[in-house]
Amino acid sequence: VVLAVLMTTMFWGAVWAYTHLVNVPEANTAAATDKIGKDEKLNRRINVLLLGIDDGDSEAAKSEPKRTDAIVILSFDPEDHKISMVSIPRDTMVRLPGHRGYDKINAAYAEGGPQQAIKAINKNLDLNITQYVTFNWKAVATGINILGGVDIEISKAEHYYINAFITETVKGTGIGSVQIKKPGMCHMDGVQAVAYGRLRLMDSDYA
Repeated sequence: VVLAVLMTTMFWGAVWAYTHLVNVPEANTAAATDKIGKDEKLNRRINVLLLGIDDGDSEAAKSEPKRTDAIVILSFDPEDHKISMVSIPRDTMVRLPGHRGYDKINAAYAEGGPQQAIKAINKNLDLNITQYVTFNWKAVATGINILGGVDIEISKAEHYYINAFITETVKGTGIGSVQIKKPGMCHMDGVQAVAYGRLRLMDSDYA
């Protein structure tokens, strides 16, 4: 869940930067706004699938199939001016396309890439998603660095494990970082934030 939030934060930060800094709209947009308001296609809800893959383990072979540790559906509703986000736990048991039994939802990407992941989501949730964005550890770390980092408070238990994950994430992404000296509020860079998102040794999913 944490990695999904970090990934989505980076995604929307990139959208904001592009919209406000790179592709600044013209001041006179009245005509365009009227046209969009009358265009039914541009006012339909759009669902986009965000897939965060576990591509970054320094000990894993590059050719090894990747699973999606973060699966998020972003839903854009132009009519009501709302954006919704739903995170799908990676261990959710579903029927994958072409399978008789059940398997974890995150295995779909490893089996057939983004298209298989989309088919699995659409089949089990009765959706019709066609658009997707795929991120790996390096993309998330880079995006958070571009945004200037993120403030996160870490507990003593989290601090006990996080530096080992920072070292592993540096090796896997090739992006430099530093160890976190003590628990408490911390302004994290991209690698540190990804390492925080990977923490899972100090408790369980139900703790």
